[in-house]
Amino acid sequence: MKMKHVLTGAVTIAAASLLGGSPITGRADDDYNHAVATMPHGLPVAGYFNIPTFANSPVPNSAKTADSPTDETQAVQITNDANQVGSIWAARDKYYFDFTRDQQAAMWMYFGNKGTTLAGDGMAFVIQNDSRGEQAIATQGSSSTPAVGQTLGVWGYASLAANENGQNVAKRAIQNSWALEFDTFANKQRPTSPNDIPGSFDFQLTGPHLTANYPAQPGTYTTMSFDTKYSYTQMNHGIDSVLYGGPLIKTPLSDGQWHHVTIDYKAPTNGTTKGTMTYTINDKQPASGAVQPKLSTTTTFDYSLLKDPDTSGTHQANTGRWGFTGSTGATWENNLVVFEQMPGLVKATGTAKIYNRSDKDSAGNPTEVTTGKRVTGGDRLQLDYQLGYDSGRVDWDNISAAVRLPDNVSVDSGTVTYANGKTESVDLTGLSGQNLSFKLGQTLNADNRNATVSLYGKAANPANDTSVVSQTSKFSGPNAIVTADTPAFTLAHSNVDFKLKVTSDSTVSVASTTATPTITGNATLTGSTKASTGFTLHPNLNGKDLKTIPITVTKDTAGGYTGDFSYQLPKDAGLVKGDNTLTLTATDDVGGYTSTVGTVTLNVGKLDWGVVNGASSFEDVTLTGTSQTVTRRGDWRVEVDNQVGTNWKMMAALTTPFTEVNTGGKLAGNLLYKQAATADPVTMSPESVIVADQSAHPASGTTDVSQDWKTDTGMLLEVGGGATAGAYQGQITWTLVNAE
Repeated sequence: MKMKHVLTGAVTIAAASLLGGSPITGRADDDYNHAVATMPHGLPVAGYFNIPTFANSPVPNSAKTADSPTDETQAVQITNDANQVGSIWAARDKYYFDFTRDQQAAMWMYFGNKGTTLAGDGMAFVIQNDSRGEQAIATQGSSSTPAVGQTLGVWGYASLAANENGQNVAKRAIQNSWALEFDTFANKQRPTSPNDIPGSFDFQLTGPHLTANYPAQPGTYTTMSFDTKYSYTQMNHGIDSVLYGGPLIKTPLSDGQWHHVTIDYKAPTNGTTKGTMTYTINDKQPASGAVQPKLSTTTTFDYSLLKDPDTSGTHQANTGRWGFTGSTGATWENNLVVFEQMPGLVKATGTAKIYNRSDKDSAGNPTEVTTGKRVTGGDRLQLDYQLGYDSGRVDWDNISAAVRLPDNVSVDSGTVTYANGKTESVDLTGLSGQNLSFKLGQTLNADNRNATVSLYGKAANPANDTSVVSQTSKFSGPNAIVTADTPAFTLAHSNVDFKLKVTSDSTVSVASTTATPTITGNATLTGSTKASTGFTLHPNLNGKDLKTIPITVTKDTAGGYTGDFSYQLPKDAGLVKGDNTLTLTATDDVGGYTSTVGTVTLNVGKLDWGVVNGASSFEDVTLTGTSQTVTRRGDWRVEVDNQVGTNWKMMAALTTPFTEVNTGGKLAGNLLYKQAATADPVTMSPESVIVADQSAHPASGTTDVSQDWKTDTGMLLEVGGGATAGAYQGQITWTLVNAE
């Protein structure tokens, strides 16, 4: 091994003289502040969505974005005051809804805190191919004025005219569309005069609900006439298998809580245009994101009713624009949406499983810890978090993991295994208590669809049987977020005591990365009801498992088992310079018990430069016409840092002769090296000369070679009698060699 360091020497010789939309006026209220303060973690929306300005309309678009105070999450606020209508649409050319492929949307929705009678009116998830594009909105009559109130910005406006009918109402809706409504206010007013405000869509319902239908289809509406003066219109919600109607979900919505919603589209597989749309609400807890009992239903989705009027080929065939609309009437609420997954972006999945490595099946594989299963205190566990990239038009990249470990479970190592066969270690520096944060090193996409995060550790051994509840972990990228829940299980107390003790030194210094030190110790098992036949020693160096070795055991008179071990580290174990951590655990071959951990620090010393000054100089000298020897100034420092305890030697060479810095003239003189006062000086040249070695210095530590030099030894400058005045500079190259 050779290490070089370059020094520039000098001597002076003297002669003797985002997103955005239209400005909206709304309310700032405690409920809105609460919604923002409790906003779940989600995706940023800037760059994915557009908020249109309604053209030729006296009613502005009330939609805008709201930023989380804690992270990069952005919510879309659809409404926040009375008599508003808002819309927001995903970019049509990039993030369209593809009717020929499975799609998924996952989001958190907030509907204010107005209860069932004061809220108004709600939001709708909409897929459409209206010729108006982003300008599509439910309108009043034949005008371009958006219709507020019960339309939710998507359903047709129903007048009270006596001759009103479903066909006319459908024409005022967003055309070529499908909508899933989140209706927070049951509009069930029967008009008493033609001047009443229309509000009878939910005449047959009792409260807030979810349902799906086709807003531009006449069969979605039923008009009832009282007499020749006026009428009222009901929307067909599907409770009696009405034409086009989707199944109904009744649930409170405007309760001051965030509600998780999943919309899962299954594309047709039989050559038709009819797929299925499953919509689910309250499938996750707002605070933790953990799975909870849900409300869910499935309806037919016929994309032939969403025909795209585009004939230019601008749009991808069999696709639609998607987004959200919402509206309020005389009553209002704060309507906000936070996205976890968006159609047309990334469809991702996440699951979690626990395996008991101390409890193996007949094939020798760890058994799965399913919900309600018992785990014995001290068992070795493996937590697997499986991430999947199902589909998407972009990669799922920059994935951050926020793992919440189950209580009474600790981990000491982890790996990530990708579908492409690559693996990486989990960085445990982000572990704090039961929370572990780290980043995945690879992107998931169509060529690398899966990643399995495996965390290895063990269960604690509480004094009594303990219930361990499910914990939710989150895996977030800028274009998809998934959660994964571990199963709940029972942790049973164990009377087993299994200790491993290292009897050799806990800190060992070695000279090289191929050293093979021997570590000795013993392991003792007591309290087991199973007769042991032997132990297995599991060495791990810097997080990497090494080859195991068997430990022979003997049984003592008290029924315990003890085994001694002598472990020699393999030459190719993977030592690195500096400190290395070797952990040793033992497992019982019969009971599967895991011992305590023994730790040894292996220090691989290093031979390197310490502080080496980059510029050093000689004393100024006045020319006398005769030869002179010039001593060094005090700015010389050449340190060797020898942590190996190995032999070394240092060499020097004059790689650039001394020349005058302005004229380039060569110095009439020589750079000398003198080993001792009585030794003959060596004239330095490009050939290296040994100037120091380990023999005269401590076996290990830091040595400044220049401190060994006296005024008449070491590096000296000989100036000849014919030298010319000037400032001269040359270059010395030091070389440090491991002499072993």
